Amino acid sequence: MRAHLVLVHGSRLSSTQWAPQLPLLRDHVDLTLVDLPGHGARASEEFTLARCVEVVDDAVRAVPESTPVVLVGHSLGGYAAMAYAASHPDALDGLVLAGASATPTGPGAALYRGIATLTDRLGPERMTRVNDRVLNRLYPAERVDPVISVRCLASRAGRVPVSRRRSLHS
Repeated sequence: MRAHLVLVHGSRLSSTQWAPQLPLLRDHVDLTLVDLPGHGARASEEFTLARCVEVVDDAVRAVPESTPVVLVGHSLGGYAAMAYAASHPDALDGLVLAGASATPTGPGAALYRGIATLTDRLGPERMTRVNDRVLNRLYPAERVDPVISVRCLASRAGRVPVSRRRSLHS
């Protein structure tokens, strides 16, 4: 039986983050891409950790029974995945975390809170443009262009990723 991966994106991104990996995974596993509250298709929702856990739970419960489920989270998505796994210990067959922290404190967490505050001041569309410029400087075009181009199509459809957060512990 094929495993089912539930993929959860990082901060300031959306499920489009996984675009470069999809062609590599599709033939081997079934996939569900999750947009966290305040991001992608859920841009209009307020971000809280409790709501993230609900969204992940909806995705996991949608997988057919008896199918092995592996939850994969990157950065903020990893933090949300940890919270989900802690509150639903028997729901998963595996948990993969990349660039995630169990306790978001210190300079890294302060940086993300600062980015959330800046997003509130600049507005989501302008901050997304800033974010895209930063991604273009940090990553090669073949890695970031699929993420940005898919997100641009989503934004034209009225789904711009937003990073409205009260607190990581909300």
